[in-house]
Amino acid sequence: MPKRPSAQPTPGEAPKPKRPRQTGFTVGPANLPDGTFRRKAQKIKRGLIHRAKLRKGLEKIKRDEGITSSRRAGDDDDDDEEEDEAAVRARRRMEMAMRDDDGVSSDDDQGDGAVDVNDDSSDDDKPPPKSTDDNDEEDLHTHPSRKQHTRRPRQSRYKNEISISKKVRDAKAERERVEKAKLAAMEKRETDRKARNKAMGGGKGAKTATGQMKLGRQSKGLLEKVERLVKG
Repeated sequence: MPKRPSAQPTPGEAPKPKRPRQTGFTVGPANLPDGTFRRKAQKIKRGLIHRAKLRKGLEKIKRDEGITSSRRAGDDDDDDEEEDEAAVRARRRMEMAMRDDDGVSSDDDQGDGAVDVNDDSSDDDKPPPKSTDDNDEEDLHTHPSRKQHTRRPRQSRYKNEISISKKVRDAKAERERVEKAKLAAMEKRETDRKARNKAMGGGKGAKTATGQMKLGRQSKGLLEKVERLVKG
């Protein structure tokens, strides 16, 4: 079957402009990578679509039931319209119908629509953040035994290194003390030996008139020698 020939413009007639291709609206940049910002943009878009559906359905119900919106008398500056009781009932009925329709697709759309429609009320119902003073008061009224279980002392990362270095320092101090004691004992023995040799050596005043050695100068060295023999 031959193709249908395209309609050619008649001479003198301006060509018809091409109709632009209709595309859906976008929220945020189109080249966002898959991540937090892309999910946030998609969530906002779903919420806007849900609210537009609600608004369109509400207007349709108003037209079907012949409901008209009334403006406040004597208030020219206020552009907000008051809805009567029938309009409120129609809005609620439309919201319930939209929830039933969205329940088939996904739970995220329901959550997004609910958040977008009632975001003002949810902000008002949020409790104010607690201050640090409340935490301090709770700590004051907490039982001591509970504090011990909840707050454990933080252990140092270098506990083993600290204990090892302390042992090394103690051992070094002990060696130095023993060495000092040995040096002091050696010096004392050397001093006593020199004094004893001097007392026992010959010289003026070392002997009595009868030729006997004077033991008074040797008494200290002899007593220390006896003490060492007794202790040893």
